[in-house]
Amino acid sequence: MPNYTHRRDKRNLNFRSGERILYITQRHLAVLVARLLPALVVIVLCGLLASYRSIGGQFLDTNAAMSQQFTTFDLILAVVMGIAVLTGFLLRGRTGIRLLLFGIGFLLAGLLYFRYTGGRTFSVEPGISQSFDTFNIILIIIMLLALAYGVYTYFDWANDRLILTNQRVIYDLDRLLIRHVQEQLPINDIQSVEAKTQTYLGHWINMGYVKVQSASFGRAMVYQWAHSPRTMQAKIMEQVEQFQQHEGEADFERMVEKRVYRDEPTSLEHEQTIRHSSTPHVLSWLFEANPEFDSENSVYTWHPHWFFLVKSLALPMTICIIALVLVGFAGDADIVGGGATAAIMVPLVLVCIGWAAWKIEDHRNDRYILTPTQVVDIYKKPFGPESRQSAGLDSLQNITYRATIFGRIFGYGDVLLETAGTGEALTFVDVPKPREVTATIDGYQTVFNKSQKERNMEDTLKLLRFYHMTHEQEGQVEPTDDGEQQNQADQTAKQ
Repeated sequence: MPNYTHRRDKRNLNFRSGERILYITQRHLAVLVARLLPALVVIVLCGLLASYRSIGGQFLDTNAAMSQQFTTFDLILAVVMGIAVLTGFLLRGRTGIRLLLFGIGFLLAGLLYFRYTGGRTFSVEPGISQSFDTFNIILIIIMLLALAYGVYTYFDWANDRLILTNQRVIYDLDRLLIRHVQEQLPINDIQSVEAKTQTYLGHWINMGYVKVQSASFGRAMVYQWAHSPRTMQAKIMEQVEQFQQHEGEADFERMVEKRVYRDEPTSLEHEQTIRHSSTPHVLSWLFEANPEFDSENSVYTWHPHWFFLVKSLALPMTICIIALVLVGFAGDADIVGGGATAAIMVPLVLVCIGWAAWKIEDHRNDRYILTPTQVVDIYKKPFGPESRQSAGLDSLQNITYRATIFGRIFGYGDVLLETAGTGEALTFVDVPKPREVTATIDGYQTVFNKSQKERNMEDTLKLLRFYHMTHEQEGQVEPTDDGEQQNQADQTAKQ
């Protein structure tokens, strides 16, 4: 299986500083073959049928004048008919299959009778031109559709990958023109990796699944029908061992250097990877920055994508415009007077403006907040009830996103945050650039986990300081009488 890196990977995976791809595995080639087989069968059958008809081929020809002849083909039909009917009688308790077998037997009996009375199942009339008649054109269209399905299936197979970098394991599923989903586990959160071939055939062709188990809350990432699962397992575990060895030593050395020798406070900076959503300039007066970023507290605040505000404003604006046009026509036709027209238009405009203002405020009140320690989902109606969900970054088990074809066109999607304990998920619905939102939350979680590790190291350093101070104090205590006597004995021995 090819192991490759190109610009699309770097764009879709939101590479961090110093991150690089180490290995990629895909679904096994057998999966592609199995998915392409129906399309291939349709193409071959339609192609053969169209070719047969193009040379004058006919089916069920009644003008063959071959009555009362029993050929080898008829014998085969009779045997198949007998097997189908006999099997139908022998089966018990499977009504659907029995009816199907009896139906096949009935059709074969009719075909035998047709051939016995002079018909031919297949015949060729060279003088008949059927290359581009209606039926053959339909067959060609079916072939082209099956070919398009095959091309789509190939790209869908090629875009389904398990990717190992020097910092993460990423399951990247890109359903062409439908949706794009990513799951990821940081290397420092991987507890174990299982590779298994479940069948004899899978073992022989080196196809199985890879299960990456997280050390946090029992979360697991499973990649089915992978090519060479044992190779992927070995490479992931090799990277985990290297990361644990080098990162542990480097972090402790850095901590000792800063906190012991230079007495510097620990500073963990969040990497800003988010960009503002591409709001049309015509609508910029309606929207605040999305996301909003509080640089002092390192807090991101997202709102739903601008597309959904425009969608919610479409109804009040349409009703307002249609009503104003109707009132205007009524005024021009002298159906209502000028005063009555104004009396209708002013309240109508005010109602539509109030309706639109309500929708705008409702859009702004829906907020998705990321802080250095937690995520918060706020849903609030204008001047009304409020629903607030929050979860600590340490409780997040899985961070994924999904985007439909329209979401990918307009740049929005849903971000799902699975939490420990309840198993429920916080969902950031219709946020702009969901892939970047996912990367930012993952970056914050990485920094949060690192800060916890730093705190554990500081506790260790405090213990070492206490031990050092205690040791110094013990060294300053005067020797006891037994100690003095022992010193005198040593001096005597030397003399």
